[in-house]
Amino acid sequence: MDTQPSPLANPVVVQIGFVVRDIERAIDSFQKIFDLPRPQITLTDPFEQAMTTYHGRPTEARAKLAFFHMGQVSLELIEPVDGPSTWQEHLYFVSFVSSCEWIFICPQKISVPKKNGLSW
Repeated sequence: MDTQPSPLANPVVVQIGFVVRDIERAIDSFQKIFDLPRPQITLTDPFEQAMTTYHGRPTEARAKLAFFHMGQVSLELIEPVDGPSTWQEHLYFVSFVSSCEWIFICPQKISVPKKNGLSW
């Protein structure tokens, strides 16, 4: 029996993020699945405010965001726009089917193993 402590020492999941190619379509799908109200789509701040970098260099990357609030869990949809980013990179390497990018565990952020050996 494995005696190593689980990286999920506090198993309270509070947020699950999905990087998607088309946020409108993803909202439609999740709205049907969970029968929840349609969330508002917001756009992340531009470089001048966010000072976004990608691989150590400035980038104009932004993202459209939508959140489904489901009790203790929020489901976040992220559509990358306007430049190179970790979100865009994610879509290049992983299809939507396996696009859960992270799980936030109170109070820390942890990496989640991916299909096909990919992780971040």
